[in-house]
Amino acid sequence: MKCKILHESCIRLRVRIFQQHMSIEQADILEEYLNSFDFITKVIVNERICTSTIFFEEGKVSEVKNALAVFDYHTCKTSDDMDHQSKRIKHEYEDKMYYHVIKKIFSNLFIPMPVRTVISTIKAVPYLYEGLKSLGRGKLEVSVLDATSIGVSLIRKDFKTAGNVMFLLKIGDIMDEWTRKKSTFDLAKAMSLNVDKVWVRTDKDEEILKAVSEVHIGEYVIVRTGNLIPLDGNVVEGDALVNQASITGESLPVHKEQGGYVYAGTVVDNGELVIEVKNESGKGQYDRIISMIEESEKLKSDSENMATALAQKLVPWTFGATILTYLISRNATRAVSILMVDFCCALKLSIP
Repeated sequence: MKCKILHESCIRLRVRIFQQHMSIEQADILEEYLNSFDFITKVIVNERICTSTIFFEEGKVSEVKNALAVFDYHTCKTSDDMDHQSKRIKHEYEDKMYYHVIKKIFSNLFIPMPVRTVISTIKAVPYLYEGLKSLGRGKLEVSVLDATSIGVSLIRKDFKTAGNVMFLLKIGDIMDEWTRKKSTFDLAKAMSLNVDKVWVRTDKDEEILKAVSEVHIGEYVIVRTGNLIPLDGNVVEGDALVNQASITGESLPVHKEQGGYVYAGTVVDNGELVIEVKNESGKGQYDRIISMIEESEKLKSDSENMATALAQKLVPWTFGATILTYLISRNATRAVSILMVDFCCALKLSIP
């Protein structure tokens, strides 16, 4: 691989890779390849600008350069598809954030004020609609607060303030969605089996290594001490202690013998089992638990419900403070500023 050394020290090397574009997969391949060397302690690959920062043991700079020189994407492969997905999520929401900010800057610099006025008015419609819908249900919710701050700004012909409020609300929505999606993915990654291949017994009593996705119902899988059980099934041979904490929460291993049933995601602490597969990959008890957890992420926790309820209770007080400020100061700008700095949205955004 061709690259240029940007910075070099006794324990650190930063290089720029000579290629126009680096994909997420290529970044992961390079990172995993470099991490495979014992003398390399840490690797950071930035695929956006095609650079890599490598930390290594003192005196090993020549070995690092040799490793980079012989590297080739075609001869190396990465083993963790989950990392690809994690980076895709990160890139997706970083791009959303950048696009939203750049669009705002471009609008302020190059779009004439009359056009921006029309754009702000059109963008305000969904917020006003949500606020009116909430009032129609007889509730003073945060959406009413947002609608009021935007609506008052539009009535006062302060289109710049209305646009800024909607800009910040959109930033908050992107961050909230990003946090939720990443949390769900990280949970799924932590719960994943990370088993690619298993030993399968054939009709001729031979043991062959087979991809988990290719194992079908009725085949016999062999699992030995320290290995993860990859699929649900009945024990047809063997005797072992199985740690089922990931499924049942039991603190002590459970004894399994012929006729017993085992679940994917559990671990053989001691012994050996031959298991007749009853559920293919993606259809077992473990997979159903992960699906249930992912579904539960869509629901709000007690803390989130409490924060939302508290935020809703603060709305009338915020309106009261706004009216009081106007009565005392007779200054609409000061009164509206109360709506801009309320704590309701902060509570709703921070707890998730």
